[in-house]
Amino acid sequence: MKKKSVPASARVSRRLFMGGVAALLLPEMPAHATRSTTKGAPYGARLGFQAYSVRDLMVHDPDATLGRVAALGYREIELFSPAQVIDYAPINRKLGLDVVSLHMPGFFGDKDAWARWLAAGKPVDPAGYGLAAIVRSAREHGLRYIGYPHGAPDEAIQTPATYLQFVAHMDRVGAFCKRAGITFFYHNHHHEFAATADGTYLDVLLRHTNPDHVCLELDVCWVAQAGQDPVAVLTKHASRVKLLHLKDRKPGLPTSTGPGWPEGNIFAPVGSGALDMPAILRAAHEAGVQHVFVEQDESDGDVVNDLGSSFRYVKSTGL
Repeated sequence: MKKKSVPASARVSRRLFMGGVAALLLPEMPAHATRSTTKGAPYGARLGFQAYSVRDLMVHDPDATLGRVAALGYREIELFSPAQVIDYAPINRKLGLDVVSLHMPGFFGDKDAWARWLAAGKPVDPAGYGLAAIVRSAREHGLRYIGYPHGAPDEAIQTPATYLQFVAHMDRVGAFCKRAGITFFYHNHHHEFAATADGTYLDVLLRHTNPDHVCLELDVCWVAQAGQDPVAVLTKHASRVKLLHLKDRKPGLPTSTGPGWPEGNIFAPVGSGALDMPAILRAAHEAGVQHVFVEQDESDGDVVNDLGSSFRYVKSTGL
């Protein structure tokens, strides 16, 4: 997903931030938590979607929107706001959707955030953020993964040393999540494939984080946007990739690694763009990726129809 503002109804709920120290006392996973039971099966039998795809529709009618997508055949869902963990838990249970993972809000929402992190020498929650409470809520509702999709702030990519400080912070967040029984992942865009003297930014992040603390949710469309081969990147980092964002890219567009975002809508329903989806799915199986989420960041038409097209394509591959 692009770093955009999200609907007000999807922003972090204050109910998540009342835990204080008690937020560190994490319960066992609830017995009612829905679980996919098709491990090792073709991805079409356990395919998920990222709720960001239908963010605008969810503002008006989350029940009907999630019901429409679930009716397409999707079995898993990834949320993009901590508030949704609580607000949509009853809907997801009713629809039989396994809530696997969550994208957390950005740590660097204002220009002074990076300086506060450096001064503290460790991750510092922005005012009202409540990392411990987010983790607690995820645990209570049976989520297994929490991820960071916002990338490094501009201040952190000025020198190799400052980027390594950002990487160290990601590792600390991952260690915190691990102690709570949650797996932390980093989600890429195209910026992470810009070159440094020590490889790409993604190479550096994975090299300097503990695999037990930080895994990777690989977004194959953003890999291609950076001019990289998704299969090659997935194979290279196979031991770290635990989740996959599956989305296609319109053919004939220029590649980029930033700064900034591509102009216009680069996204296409899975199977209708330029990416070799069967090769990507085969590589995902080979790497042992267990959770694959379709995401349609932007749509030229009806986004639910696009999600349906993507689902039917993945199903048709038998992969």
